[in-house]
Order: sequence, then C-alpha cells, then structure tokens
Amino acid sequence: MRSIRLISQAGFLTCSLLIGCSIYASNLEDTRAAFIEWSKVKSQLSKEKADWVDEEALLEDMILTSESELSSLEENIEELENGSSAADQQKGVLLEEISEAKKISSHLQDGVSEYEKYLIDLLPKLPEPLKRDLQQLTQRLPYDVEKAERLALSQRFQTVVGILAQIEKFHSQISLVSEIKETDSGKSKEVKTIYFGLSHAYFADAGAEYAGFGYPLGDGWKWTSVSGEIAENIAKAIAVNQNDEPPVFVSLPIKILD
Repeated sequence: MRSIRLISQAGFLTCSLLIGCSIYASNLEDTRAAFIEWSKVKSQLSKEKADWVDEEALLEDMILTSESELSSLEENIEELENGSSAADQQKGVLLEEISEAKKISSHLQDGVSEYEKYLIDLLPKLPEPLKRDLQQLTQRLPYDVEKAERLALSQRFQTVVGILAQIEKFHSQISLVSEIKETDSGKSKEVKTIYFGLSHAYFADAGAEYAGFGYPLGDGWKWTSVSGEIAENIAKAIAVNQNDEPPVFVSLPIKILD
C-alpha cells in the first residue's frame, strides 16, 4: 500500500497551478496546453486507481484464505483427538500446519495493528470534508486492545483498507465543497473551498471579499486569509472548477513545510 505524501521543505512560494475540468472552444495556445496537461494528469490518476483496486483485492483474499485454512485445520485436529494411534502421524502434520498458520495470522495481526495506530494518529490531520465521509469507517477502528481482540482479523483489515481507499481517492483528486468559515472578525460566512488532495485548499465567498488558503499543520489545518489579486485568483480557480470559466493558469500561494 502506498502512504500519503505531504509537501515538505521550507519557505513560502507562489506557483502556477493548473485548474480545470473541461475544455472550451478556443484557439488560444495556453488553453490548448492546459487541456493537454489536464488530460495527462487524469490518465495517470486512472492508472493509479486501477492498481490500488488490484492490491486491495489481493490483500483481502490473503486474509480470508489464512483464516479459512486455520479454521479448517483446527476442525481436523478435533476429529483426530479421539482417533487411533494410526492417526497420530497425520495429527502431527496438522499441528505443524496449524503452527505455521498461526504464525501468519500473528504477522497479519501485527501489520493491521500498525496501520490502525497510523490511521488513528492521522485522522486529526485530515480535512473536515474527508473526516465526515470517513465517520462510519473510523468508528470501527479499535482505540483500545480489548476492542481489537473482539474484532475478527478480516473485519479489521476491511476497515483499514476502506479508510485508506477513501483517503487515497480524496488525495488523488480536486474536491470542491461548500463550508461555513469564521472570519477574522468573528462573523460566519459561506464559502466554496477547493481541496488539492491533502496538500492545500483555497476558499472564497461569492464576491471574493473573504478568501484564503489552508494546509495541514500539526494536528489540524492552518488557514490564512488573503485579499486583492490572490483572492481574485482563488475565486477564478473555483469558477473554473465549476465550469463557469474556461481552463486557465492562475498563481496561487503555497506553504512548503519542514
């Protein structure tokens, strides 16, 4: 499984980001270039999603097979408990197989426990829209040892795989959501927020009077208000994503962290 990559290093930059979901009829050179680059990105994302589906299916098959084999071996041992000495040799072979199956199960237990801890630590750092989408799945995570012991190994892996798949999906796409944000003066305003995966997000109200950007920091997201040309660019990026304007290149702020 691939892990989430968050931007690292230090500094404050402005970079050109490609915004757009469709192509409008235009003979401008930059519009053609924008469409070509966007098509390349979407093609790569489709390939990565297909690879992830294959990996997910393989993992689930391995877990279910391991549990099934262990259960079958234990049933065979029970049948041989009351058998004659002629069955001792067969019983010994089965005991060895059970021992090996338990080693595999233990290895899987350790693996899923590591992923569960990783996800529990990661959840506070995720953007709010993704947290809401994950709520049903994250409620199944075992936050203590007793709960973990009560859950079947396959159930625990299905929860982990489900959460990772949702995070991967969010991280590989541009998401636009409506939110209520509190301004610096304490007032509440409805804004549109566009998330570039788990890296950065940009928001603006209808008139671009209140706008800003955010990025993951510590145990949450840090939001910074902007104005002037940057606010207008953010509003334009949101309009392009909604197909209200043709694809263009716009400059947006990015915070690069250590």
